[in-house]
Amino acid sequence: MVDKEIILSKIDKSANKLNGKFPHITKDGIWQTNEDGFWTGGFWIGILWWAYLWSKNDKYKNWAYEYLELLKNQIEVKTLDLGFLFYPSFVLGYQITKDIYLKKVSLQACDNLLAQFNGKFFGGWWLDDEEKPNHQITTIDTMTNLSLIWWAYEETKEKKYLNVCIEHTKITQKNFLRENGSTAHVVEFKIPDGKKIKEQTHQGYNHNSCWSRGQAWALYGFAKAYNVSKEEGFLATAMVLADYFIKNLPIDFVPYYDFEDPNIPDVPKDSSAAVIAACGLLDLAKELDDYRQPALNILNSLTQGYLTSQNHDGILTAGCYHLPLKEGINCSTIWGDYYYLEALSKLDDGSI
Repeated sequence: MVDKEIILSKIDKSANKLNGKFPHITKDGIWQTNEDGFWTGGFWIGILWWAYLWSKNDKYKNWAYEYLELLKNQIEVKTLDLGFLFYPSFVLGYQITKDIYLKKVSLQACDNLLAQFNGKFFGGWWLDDEEKPNHQITTIDTMTNLSLIWWAYEETKEKKYLNVCIEHTKITQKNFLRENGSTAHVVEFKIPDGKKIKEQTHQGYNHNSCWSRGQAWALYGFAKAYNVSKEEGFLATAMVLADYFIKNLPIDFVPYYDFEDPNIPDVPKDSSAAVIAACGLLDLAKELDDYRQPALNILNSLTQGYLTSQNHDGILTAGCYHLPLKEGINCSTIWGDYYYLEALSKLDDGSI
């Protein structure tokens, strides 16, 4: 599939130049960094863990621990992205090393995320408009952030973790999915009754279109939800999401940033959406083998045509962070690189 030594050399290059800062996206082939991890710092640590798992070279483990200490302060931040921050970093590290300290921090982060459950769903931010008291939103991204809580349930068997994941997944199933199998990016609800007010997008073409990374987050999240809970309805939804994603891929299997932008093909692609979906398809393939080949199609295409050149930071090119803000277009993204390594690792043995 891919020469892992090439991937490891690119990770080494990044690690040696970051100086303790977290990579986010590239600009002109160079990592743009931050000091606190933003919402993506966990993915860089996850990349270091995959490198350690592949190579057994302690330098990757040592780098990972250094960054874990830098990221740990994010545990007190009230954000739904605690899953993105702590699952690829502390949880993956615990799964690989069995270090009880990493488990302890992972469960603390999980409980802080759990505190954001409002009785109906995991709420994002409250709307401050005086005409909209008690209106709150959630995003499709949350379905993948729930990986942290699904892990906590599998680790502890405490039903409080299972129950909130099922509740949020069901409200997503009811309010984000459209008849054609596509998803909304953001839904605004009235609290406490949980009535849906409207759909929105922040990163897609318009409020009625399908942002491809959002569809990938949903696919990944529903596949995970079924793998853990075995609720048949979640499997059916994951299949609908996967079928829409596969059906709307271009000839090289790497989606445009939005499946329904009328300006296709003259719009950016998003390789990160491709690899997130590939991970979800590989999870689906644990139950339905027909989804394995579409995942391989995506990964083969990325490996053959979307790896960065040696003089560029990052692993995958053609990521698209936020087209409406014209930020991070045709770049490497740290989450795209992480999920590419996750997918390759799932192909190896599927054990993590």
